[in-house]
Amino acid sequence: RDLARLRATLGRWNTPDFAPCRLDDRATPAAALVRRDCGFAPEKRAHDPPALIFYANRRWHDHVRRDVGAWLGAAAACFQRVEFRAANLTAAEDGYPYGASHVFYAVHADMFADRRVRHFFYTEPDNAPIRARWADALQALVQTERFWVKGSAVRGPAKVDEWVIRHVNGNALYDAHDAEFRAVVRGASRAAPRMHARLDPYDLALAAYFHDPWCPTGRHCAPTTSVAWRRERLHLYRFAEFAANHHDAVLGVAAARRAYPCALFVHGNRTAVNADRARGVSPNAVIKARERA
Repeated sequence: RDLARLRATLGRWNTPDFAPCRLDDRATPAAALVRRDCGFAPEKRAHDPPALIFYANRRWHDHVRRDVGAWLGAAAACFQRVEFRAANLTAAEDGYPYGASHVFYAVHADMFADRRVRHFFYTEPDNAPIRARWADALQALVQTERFWVKGSAVRGPAKVDEWVIRHVNGNALYDAHDAEFRAVVRGASRAAPRMHARLDPYDLALAAYFHDPWCPTGRHCAPTTSVAWRRERLHLYRFAEFAANHHDAVLGVAAARRAYPCALFVHGNRTAVNADRARGVSPNAVIKARERA
């Protein structure tokens, strides 16, 4: 299922409307450009291109790696290098929804250990681009201010619990060189679950350092940090629109561009199981930015 989503996403990367950078001599459609007043529209490639790293939950099979390279196609030219790494999860760690959190924690540890990396954009296969030259725009975004986490609050029309709204969705930009934030991520990975069985979703576990989410049982859960700690660090947990989390509602590309004028991506979740799912249990994710208006 994830490979099918990945193939669809990489196919979009090879079209002028959704390419990571300007591909050959094809003009970028005006509707696919980032607005200048968003503050991170790329005028030109002013930085070295980023690396692209594909992570597998366990390990890569050779034929899958070849397929992914073929799907990436001409878009590979937008990146300085393309790598395939694995989180090497055990069978016990690799399940839904906790498996995704184990992968993220492995990725952050890997990125922190790689001294070439200062920031990284963590994106899942269903986080669909709605504008072009997004790799260049992301490079501009990380230059604007210091942050630990930068991404989207819950957007869209679907009703959600208050504690869900007050977190940055996991498809976000992350710091990879601040030792204190590395300790925060490590602590989140070891925290006893309060919202889900086994392991809380990593984005909610990080949010608990900065806000006071409501637990699924209705108990009020205090943040995992002191008021003094939060007052000094809350500004590093930043909400932004560049990767809009359009929660539980299908949105076409043209409509997404109108709704989110500064978004490069749209991410969301399936509506079919929203009404009946247990409180605090997230539904499976699907691509929302469909090829329709």
